[in-house]
Parts: sequence; structure tokens; C-alpha cells
Amino acid sequence: MPSPRSRTKSSPAPSKAGDARGTRARARAARGPLDPLSFFEGESSPATLYLEVDDVHAEIDRLRAAGIAITHEPHVIFSHTNQTLGPAGTDEWQAFVTDPDGTLVGLVGYTPTA
Repeated sequence: MPSPRSRTKSSPAPSKAGDARGTRARARAARGPLDPLSFFEGESSPATLYLEVDDVHAEIDRLRAAGIAITHEPHVIFSHTNQTLGPAGTDEWQAFVTDPDGTLVGLVGYTPTA
């Protein structure tokens, strides 16, 4: 069995650190320090998956119309004045839904700063 770090030909290359345009995933502790045993005890995954979309509001409307419960409505989390964390001159929007397995899925998008 391949190790979790191995890639197959069909797997995308990892994104560069800090590349807001690439796919990012991060594990976080849901309650206090992360206990590795919790991954095997039938609890929900403490992971959050972020997906970049062209229009966060349109995707949330589409998911809502499909009957998906919205965990957090679209909101601006950061205004980028330079290229350090995202495209300069844009607002970074996020919204969240929860998939059927309990994984929190964040939708991320950028719009020109008003």
C-alpha cells in the first residue's frame, strides 16, 4: 500500500506554500489538543477542506437550491492590499458547508475590492 505522502500520476502536484490559488487542506483539533486516536473512534473528521471557486455567492446559492445546509454564509475575511496572501486589490470571501461525513468544506473566492 502506498504511503499517504506518495502521489500517483493522476494526483495533482502539491501547491506551493502560501499559494492561495492552489488547493489547501489543513487538519485542526475540534476540541482541545488533537488526539490521533480520535481518527479511529468513529468521531467526525476534524479536517477542513477549502475549495477555491469563481463566485462564492453563486456557489452558495447553487448548493442551497440543491438542499445543502449552509454552515456559514459568505463573508469577507481579508482585503488584500498586496500579493503576500492573495491577489492584490481583492477581497477574500469564504463560506462553509458540511459534507455528509461531517467534514467542514470552505468555499473561497476573490472579488475586486470596492
